Amino acid sequence: MQLQVICNKQSWTFKRPLSELNIKKILKRLPLRIDNLPNQFTLQYEDLDGDMIDVTCDSDLQTIRECQLDNKLVTFYVREVQDGGFKKEQQYHKRENRKEHIKQIVNQQVMVLIPEITKQVKLQITTDDVQKDIETLSINKKNQVEVRETNKIVHEKIMCDRCKMFPILGIRYKCPICQDFDFCEKCEDLGTHKHAMLKIRKPEQAPSILVTAIDDKQDLPQENTSRTQIDQMMELSFQMSIGLPNSSMFDLPQQVQEPHLNESTNPIILELCELLGIRPEIAQTLIELFPTQSAKEIMEIVGDDIEYLNSLQKSTI
Repeated sequence: MQLQVICNKQSWTFKRPLSELNIKKILKRLPLRIDNLPNQFTLQYEDLDGDMIDVTCDSDLQTIRECQLDNKLVTFYVREVQDGGFKKEQQYHKRENRKEHIKQIVNQQVMVLIPEITKQVKLQITTDDVQKDIETLSINKKNQVEVRETNKIVHEKIMCDRCKMFPILGIRYKCPICQDFDFCEKCEDLGTHKHAMLKIRKPEQAPSILVTAIDDKQDLPQENTSRTQIDQMMELSFQMSIGLPNSSMFDLPQQVQEPHLNESTNPIILELCELLGIRPEIAQTLIELFPTQSAKEIMEIVGDDIEYLNSLQKSTI
């Protein structure tokens, strides 16, 4: 059973059945659905006898439902009155108040959220600025590294046997044991190669020949013994220069009696022997490897590579 309301030739039929409606719901919907609804009105329906009966409460609705069971549609008529009845303004203002209330709630929530929104916006702006600064620093650092790499000394036609840098920039490290084996600074710093490597700062310092050997022989005598040999060699050279025989020459070690003694008068050999603590024949070998360098320059090239000098001394035993 459906409910239809007619007001001044305008009608509205409720979608809900009459069994689910009450007076409060009907009055709440009428101002929204009927444009010409009077400000003060009553609801009436026509009974079976043709009389117009006022509908004022839910009990009246229940009576109508019981009396009109066979009808699928029940019609209410809106009558304008001066006194009594229902007031449209109360229902209308109630809805307007609800809309205003909702608006106030929304505004309050927005006011609460504004500080947090502002904070998030500032934080995002700050984060973006920091990210830009980081990217700028990263780019500048990369450019500086590239500039430093460009300014490094170039070892032409030399390739790093690990990272394949070609040519090697900066300090070159050459293995005196392995054939044609070189490292750049970064690869040598990893310490992965099994042999000590010769440090070459400039291309002109690179030796043209390397003579090395590795075996199981014991280490050679240390610095004090080498100095003794040098003193004996110098004394013998002095005696030979004035023509005096010296039987002590027959007591010198085998390496002192070798032909290298004739070269011991070279002051560079003597200086190398004293600076590096090596034998004269090793000093002569270094002079042959670095013919244009002084004793101090040769010491700067190979003085910190003890294993390299050790291998040279072993190779002459």
